Amino acid sequence: MKNKYYIIILLAVLFMGCSKDVWLDNDTPKVYIPKNGLSINKAWLLESNEYIVNLSAYCSGVRPENQKTDIVVTFAVVPKLIEDYNNAVVPEEYSGKIVELPASCYSFVDDKIVIAKGTSHGDIPIKIDMLKLKALGLKTNEVKYAIPVQLQSTSMYNLQENANMLSALYCVTMDEPSFYFWDNRDVKGNVIAKKLMVNYENKNDKYDFRIVSHGLPVGQEYTLNLAVDETLIPKGGYLLPSNAYEFPATVKIEANAIDTYVPIKFVNSNVDFGKVFYLPLSIKSASKYGPDAERSVLMLKITAKNDYEWKYASKMSITAGGRTNASAGQKSFTSYSIDMVDLPIFIDYIDNDLVDNWDYDNWDYIPYSFRLKIIPTDNKNKYKVELIKLPRDAWGYRNPASLELDPEKESYFDWDYETFHLNYRYKSYDGSWINISEILEAQ
Repeated sequence: MKNKYYIIILLAVLFMGCSKDVWLDNDTPKVYIPKNGLSINKAWLLESNEYIVNLSAYCSGVRPENQKTDIVVTFAVVPKLIEDYNNAVVPEEYSGKIVELPASCYSFVDDKIVIAKGTSHGDIPIKIDMLKLKALGLKTNEVKYAIPVQLQSTSMYNLQENANMLSALYCVTMDEPSFYFWDNRDVKGNVIAKKLMVNYENKNDKYDFRIVSHGLPVGQEYTLNLAVDETLIPKGGYLLPSNAYEFPATVKIEANAIDTYVPIKFVNSNVDFGKVFYLPLSIKSASKYGPDAERSVLMLKITAKNDYEWKYASKMSITAGGRTNASAGQKSFTSYSIDMVDLPIFIDYIDNDLVDNWDYDNWDYIPYSFRLKIIPTDNKNKYKVELIKLPRDAWGYRNPASLELDPEKESYFDWDYETFHLNYRYKSYDGSWINISEILEAQ
C-alpha cells in the first residue's frame, strides 16, 4: 500500500511539472500590424465631424495570461510607403494610385501604441476631421487618400522581420449611411427579381423581408417610409393589382437594432393565373439619412400556382408497334387555373423510330403537351382527372388531335400521396395507337 501511495505522489508531481510547460509561450514573440498593407476604411458622414480609425499592433507567440508588462510600440508616418505602393502594380479595384492624406485632416490620440499587460493586442485611435476631408473634394466611395504608418520600435521582444508586416496604408473613403433590402445585398441597380409563387389553396401567403442599416450609429430609432414604385415595372410586365397585397406604409428600426422586417400579405385569390406580376417595393425615405441609391427597391416577381404545380418524378411505359419501352425522369407542371395544370407528354425524344411524340411545323419540332383538370371526390385516393386538349400556344406546345385518356384503363390523382396515375393514348402517323401508362410522384 505504501508503494502505491508513493507512486501516486510521484505521478502528481510529474504532471504538475508538465502542466507548467504547457502554458509557456509557444514561439519567439514578434510585434507587427495585423491590418498591414493597404486597407479601405469607411468614414461615415454622420452628424459628428470626427471619425475614428484604429491603428493596431499585435504581439504573436505570447499568451495574454503570461504577459506581465506593458509593451510600448512606437510608430511614424512614412510618406515613402505611398511612393513604393504607387510604383508597384496597383490593383484596379483600389481605383489606381493614392496620395497622402494631408496632416491637417487627421491626428493621432497618442504617439505610441500600448499592448497592455494581460493582452497581446493594442490600439490607438486616428481621428479623421470629416469637414476637412470633405473640403478636399473627395467623392463618396472614392479611394484616394491614405495615412502611411510604420512601426519603429518595441520595448519588449522584437519587431517582425518581414518589413511588409510593419507598415500600413490606411485609405479613407467617405460613405453615406443608408438602408437597403437584405435580398439586394449582392446586387447593384435594384435589378433583382425575387421570385414568389402564391398558392391558391391558401387564402393568403405571408412573407417577411429584411431591411438592414448600413453605417448608421446605434442607439437611435429610425422610421422608414415604404411605397410601390410603378415606374420600375419591366417592359411588358404587369404591376401586381393593389387588391392582391398588403404591407405597412412605415416600419421602424428600434434603438440599438440594425434591422427590421417588412411583412407582406398576398391575397392569393386576386392573383390571376397565367400572368407574371411585379411588385417593386421601395424604401422611399427615412426619418434620418436615406435609402441606398442602388439597393432600396425589392423587385418581387409573382406568379400564381395551384396545389398541383410541383416537380414530379415520372415513370412511363410506352407501347407502340407491338414494342414497349420504359422511361423515367422529371416533369414540371404549370398551373393554368385553380384545378388545372399543363404538362408535357414526354420528357425527351424517347425514340423517334418507335414513337412519334413531336409534330412538325415549318420543319420545327413542336413538343406535345396537354392540360389536365383535377376533380375532387369523396375518395381522396382517387380524384377524377379530365384531359383537355390544347391548341398550339405561344410557346409552340400542342397535342395530337387523337389524344385521349385510355377508355380501358383508369386515370386518377391520389391526394394523400400526391401522385398522378395516368393512362392516355394517341395515334401515330401510321394510324396505330401509342399507349402511355405514367405514374407522377410530387417531389
